[in-house]
Amino acid sequence: MRGAQISLAAALALYVAIATAGAESCPKSTHDILRLAGHTPIPAHEEPDFVPQAAKTNQAARRAMQLGKKSVCEGEDWRKGSLKLVREIPIAGVLGALEEETKFEASGIAKGLNNQYYVACDNMRTLPSLNERLQFKSNLSRLVRDETPQSSWSGPLRGPEDSQFEGITYVPKLNHFLVVQELVEHGDHYHPVVQELALAEDGESYTVMQNCTVDFEIGYANKGFEGIQYHEDKDGGRWLLGLCEGNFCAGGKHGRKKGNGRIVASKFYQNEDLGVCGWEPKKVIEIPKQAYFADYSDMAFRGERLAITSQEDSEVWIGDFDKDKLEFTSKGAHYHFPRSDYCEQIYCNVEGVEWIDDDRLMLASDRAKADQPYICTARDQSVHIMVLPHGHRKVGHAPAAAKAEL
Repeated sequence: MRGAQISLAAALALYVAIATAGAESCPKSTHDILRLAGHTPIPAHEEPDFVPQAAKTNQAARRAMQLGKKSVCEGEDWRKGSLKLVREIPIAGVLGALEEETKFEASGIAKGLNNQYYVACDNMRTLPSLNERLQFKSNLSRLVRDETPQSSWSGPLRGPEDSQFEGITYVPKLNHFLVVQELVEHGDHYHPVVQELALAEDGESYTVMQNCTVDFEIGYANKGFEGIQYHEDKDGGRWLLGLCEGNFCAGGKHGRKKGNGRIVASKFYQNEDLGVCGWEPKKVIEIPKQAYFADYSDMAFRGERLAITSQEDSEVWIGDFDKDKLEFTSKGAHYHFPRSDYCEQIYCNVEGVEWIDDDRLMLASDRAKADQPYICTARDQSVHIMVLPHGHRKVGHAPAAAKAEL
């Protein structure tokens, strides 16, 4: 038989009575009071070296609810700085045919021709191509297969699984895509590798044209480039902007020191006689500290405006960027992805962002991790359309919404 429960008010009254009597059994904490009321409090325990932000934020949100406190989401600034969901659907739902693929660990998204959005997944080389309407089982959405002849392959890590694709960007002039493998081992360190993909005329497949290493050494496994963007300068020079996942382009505790994001700007070079190509780093760019994130998961340009997402913080930051000078020109502002009714993080795995127009974003979510709250799984492996709040175009003057430090 389950033990009898009393109301929270009755538990508080009992606490006062026992305290007045000076009894040894007087509750020593709020947790004791909650237990008297029959509520199971969230256990206080020593935090391990790393706990996912969603776990900490959602735990704090539930604790605030138990204590009858208002959540940070009730604040006016928070509401003014929150995105609104327009539409969302699992990637497995929008594709016309699954072709036995049911796991989509989305890690980046880029807009190509005819309003198609191409998703990079780090668990496979196949690219889901999704029509922007995101209709269920649409014939306009398909899986684009790698048809590179094995005899001509010279790049690393070619196989049906674990592509390590962590970012994707479109090259309009060539109708090509660039995808980045987060890290490829070179002795005792790592380098990102960029593959250039050419789509077939029917859009059903692609061929890898070349593999080119980014000459930027990364000393931490799984903390390489998470997002990439491409642009050409006025002289036709090809540039790649690589977004580091960790702060300072580092891992560990140093890489989680918020507000120290970095972008590596590299210029393309090629020696056709030697069959060598690569991307030479020219500048490491500091992201404004207003992008106060524990990690950085993707980025996307619309004109001079740059959107940068954070998976851990469940937010997007938007600021102005001069592509010629390779520098930021505004402090920008950050916006929150929607929360649950209890102010819990529910978009815990956003790893891809692309602009639809000046006001709407297309986002892609990775598979939820085993150590994240279960609530995160409902929206993983999905794509989402969200609209930015009113007034967001005044970049640098948008509402400075409070951070979720619950």
